[in-house]
Parts: sequence; C-alpha cells; structure tokens
Amino acid sequence: MVGGGKVAGTTGSCWASSAGQIRAISASLPDKSAVARLVAAADVGMTIYKNKQVLYTCSPNKLFDTLAAGRAVLVNSPGWLRELVEQGQCGVYTRPDDAEDLADKVTELCNDPERVALYSYNARRLAEQQFDRRLLAEQLLAVFERATPAGAAAASAAAQATRA
Repeated sequence: MVGGGKVAGTTGSCWASSAGQIRAISASLPDKSAVARLVAAADVGMTIYKNKQVLYTCSPNKLFDTLAAGRAVLVNSPGWLRELVEQGQCGVYTRPDDAEDLADKVTELCNDPERVALYSYNARRLAEQQFDRRLLAEQLLAVFERATPAGAAAASAAAQATRA
C-alpha cells in the first residue's frame, strides 16, 4: 500500500505466498521516482478507495502511475475509474465493501498471467493515447487559444474552412 492515507509514515513491509505468487507491499516512499520503481516491479496496481460517493470522481496519481508503467489495474470505484478500466480493457473492477469479490478478482488475476499481460499492454496503450503529457499540453494550449480573442477568431476561421 502506497499513499498518504492511514498507512502514511509506516515502515515498509512485504509478504509473499509460499509459491511466491501473491505479494503485497506496504511502503512509505520518499519521492515519485521510488513510486515509479515500485509500480514497475508489480504485476497489478490496485487503486482501492473507501466507498464514498465523493471519491467516485477522483483522479488518483497511483492509477496514472500504474497505466504509465504498463501494469494491469484493479479498481473498486464505481465512477469513471471503473468505466476507464473496463472500456480500456486494462484491468478489472471489484465491488467496494466486498472483500470476497476483491479476493476473487485478485485470485483470478494471479491464475491468469496471459490476461494480466493483455491488460498490462492495454494499460500502457491507454496511457499513451489518452494521458501522455505532451498530448494533454496540446489540448490545454488549444483551450487557451480558443479563450483569447485572437485564438477564438483563428478557431472560427479554421472551423469555417473545414466546412467549405
């Protein structure tokens, strides 16, 4: 578990099954590069939140770190995160407040490395196609350009030219 929630500041721990397949890491990490290394070492990134409606619209850095690292995702938020993961075919959704469903989903992923590999490939592709910083910067610049008088005039002229 990594983050600023109740585990923040705790000493790191690691657990593994006797087969060495299921690992859980709890860590307090000093910087973003340490988070990136931890995510890259994982097979699946879990973005788990308390079942509160206000959290259904959150945009957690750990999800974007997981996608950028090309790792499969498991989410329990029924909001846009669920839609993103399911539509992007980059992971699975588990019902909030349902430990049995979470355990079932984790077990399914552990038992299906080919599916995890496909989800991981799709996660990286999704990160590149929708969340690349250069792409987002271009989109933001376009908004600023349309918001200025000169930019609005140029956007209007371009729109008229494409209609002709």
